[in-house]
Amino acid sequence: DRQAARKRWAPNDVLLQFFDELADQPDKQDMRYVLALLLVRRRVMRLEEEQHDAPSGEVLVLHCPRRDANYEVPVVMPDPARAEVIQEELARLLEK
Repeated sequence: DRQAARKRWAPNDVLLQFFDELADQPDKQDMRYVLALLLVRRRVMRLEEEQHDAPSGEVLVLHCPRRDANYEVPVVMPDPARAEVIQEELARLLEK
């Protein structure tokens, strides 16, 4: 059954809380970036702009209408092996 095979993610508020927690963990900025993309895809956040000349490199500026807040998320592209680890960790932490 197609519905049974789909992953069921945690509620948006839980995803946002975890996104906030990752802001204080410099070693997990790649995970925060991937989670930010997931939140954009789920339409919890929307991309306002991309800053290519930011002092820390490329940065996404995201807006969360639910919180009426803007976030700057550094673009930290994980390598393929790390991307798989991030996907597994997010699935373990955030699936219902």
